[in-house]
Amino acid sequence: MILKFILSTFLISFISAQSRANMTESGQVNKMIFDSVASSPAFISRTQLAMYFAQILYETNGLSINQAMPCSRLGSRSACSDYIAKRVNNTGAYCGCTDYRGRGRLMVEDADTYKSVSNALFNNDILFEHPDHVQKYPQVAWATAAWNWATNVGALIGSSDAFGLTTKFLRPNDCYSNTETSDESSTAFNIYQQVLSIFDPDRVANPAGCVPNRK
Repeated sequence: MILKFILSTFLISFISAQSRANMTESGQVNKMIFDSVASSPAFISRTQLAMYFAQILYETNGLSINQAMPCSRLGSRSACSDYIAKRVNNTGAYCGCTDYRGRGRLMVEDADTYKSVSNALFNNDILFEHPDHVQKYPQVAWATAAWNWATNVGALIGSSDAFGLTTKFLRPNDCYSNTETSDESSTAFNIYQQVLSIFDPDRVANPAGCVPNRK
């Protein structure tokens, strides 16, 4: 209950007005998600738990979205054009193929990932066959987020407190080098600093791996 109050207070002060309608969902699942995720071996510190929630807040624009727009995560117009071209047949008609865009509270995307998470969570291909379920159902959105972190991000960073490594894995186009990155990585790191101040107030946030611009 105390944790739920702390998280809700933080989110209300941080998330913009347009996303506050989602607070009901957030309040209902915060305690459940925290308990289940915190007990996972993927999380070995409050610092890494803060990384997890910070990336969720960034990926979902403060819990206001549950899916990425087509092409929004491809990083360039040429990449987007290539994506669209693959979805149009040689007559110029829209191909109607399954859209494996990023979905969930920690966006999972591409066909292979949808198949992997579906088999891990449900022992079948339900999310591969119906990827929109990740967007439609809050429980699935949160479950895929925990899976993505434990299976991919957590496995990558190990015991490191380098927040930039998580950004580099989730959004590599935000990390141009170790010394010069995008404004997006700065925004994500700023969110992390605020979350960390609640989860582990004595810890100094470490941006290593994808160092934000210092303007």
